[in-house]
Amino acid sequence: MRSLIFGALLVLVAASNCAAQALFPIEVGHKWGYIDSIGHIVIPPKYALACAFNEDRAWVVEKSRSEVSFDENAMNAYESVEFEFQRSGTDYVWVVIDTKGNQLGSTDRTKLKPLVYNDHTPIFDGDYFHGGWGLIDATGKITQAGQFGSIGFVNERLVKVSSSESGGPYGFLDLDGKVISTVQYNEATSFSEGLAAAEDPETNKWGFLGPDCKWAIKPIFGGTGSFHEGLAYFGMDSLYGYIDKNGKVAIKDKFIDADNFSEGLARVKINGKYGYINKTGALVIPPTIVVPVPKDAFSMNMRLHTFREGLALFEQSDKIGYIDKTGKVAIAARFEDGYTFEHGLARVKKDGKWCYIDRTGKIVWQHA
Repeated sequence: MRSLIFGALLVLVAASNCAAQALFPIEVGHKWGYIDSIGHIVIPPKYALACAFNEDRAWVVEKSRSEVSFDENAMNAYESVEFEFQRSGTDYVWVVIDTKGNQLGSTDRTKLKPLVYNDHTPIFDGDYFHGGWGLIDATGKITQAGQFGSIGFVNERLVKVSSSESGGPYGFLDLDGKVISTVQYNEATSFSEGLAAAEDPETNKWGFLGPDCKWAIKPIFGGTGSFHEGLAYFGMDSLYGYIDKNGKVAIKDKFIDADNFSEGLARVKINGKYGYINKTGALVIPPTIVVPVPKDAFSMNMRLHTFREGLALFEQSDKIGYIDKTGKVAIAARFEDGYTFEHGLARVKKDGKWCYIDRTGKIVWQHA
């Protein structure tokens, strides 16, 4: 059965609040700044590091005693919601800014997951040998003491926590610091559309928890995803289908693989190839698509094979391009690597260099 831990990550990556102005991090001469969706520099490159905006806020390193520069893998990593940034032996301070570059708060703790989500950021409170994960707000104030081995992002006022650094069992905590779950689950996703998928420790079956962390949908499945657009995929006997929020089968389990719904379509695997179905289960795009294989573990966290802004990734002759919702090629496969569109731009790799392209495939910014 495929690993389902990525379901939680996909919720977080896909759920981005509408920004007053969408900004994208760029690097010029080892300094980081931000451009807008047409490639104009909005915040000049002046930071030692700049991370992605979410909820109109972003974490940056204003200055550093030693140079903070990312190689290709690290560049993928900082965009990943699972990435925990820590540079040993480097003296720097994290600062959170708004879309005008105004400083909103800061922290001298060096290990965090640099994404503002529901007004909070997971942060490690302690040193290399002692401490634990907690939460920090946009002013730099610790709102949840660092006492957990791992902590997720706040979603629907609940956050997944574990006493273990390497994995489960998992429980849930509210923003008042109250532990909601009385059962520790082998695996779990973050809450999405009022429900969280979890694996029952007694039966090793998957079901869905309500906000009170009681079973809203009984654990009878071999695996599940998170709810998106009212449906979630489930697995039974190595085949996948979809259920609604009442736990009723909406689309029969007949697919070799399945993904979350996005913009009315979901990617499924039939006879070794991928196509897309609508919410009735009807094939809208025939199963003829080759899906790009992530180049590394960091890419896996960000590689959403769902439609975003009307386009989805496909692969042809080891190159990556984009199709539209009819299955037609919208942007020819000419990139070595690529990510989904967000706020009008996608990050792609062309001739060994990372670029931003618009929805026509035009390069609006290229890293030197």
